[in-house]
Amino acid sequence: MSKPGHMDDLSMMEGNQTWEQLALGFVLLLLLGVLSHLNFLLFHSVAELFSILVGFSLFIVAWNTRKHQESGFFGLIGVAYLFISLIDFLHILSYKGMAVFPTYDANLPTQLWIGARWLESLSLLGAYLFLRRVMHWSL
Repeated sequence: MSKPGHMDDLSMMEGNQTWEQLALGFVLLLLLGVLSHLNFLLFHSVAELFSILVGFSLFIVAWNTRKHQESGFFGLIGVAYLFISLIDFLHILSYKGMAVFPTYDANLPTQLWIGARWLESLSLLGAYLFLRRVMHWSL
């Protein structure tokens, strides 16, 4: 039997964790803001790497749940974000100042970014067609 007020203690702990998470998020945003003024190339790379991490995570979840999906919507989105993340990674490498593609100017990263956004928008639009279709995933 739990002691009186036990649930209040748990809700207080959860409330403290929420405030701690909000404070941590605020500090991270503040650090990113300062970083954007000190070294924009590093800030840009960190921001793009975060979006790449989210895209790869989406692919991993979609791929590992493909046998349990009732439609092809989430699977298509997951595979699309794998390729979107790869294009975004090339965008980071081609950004001015990275010196990975030294013979190219600012046009290459711009084209890669636009290509990734096109692929993203067409994938989200096209995935609607797979809402009611069953896809059989196999390699």
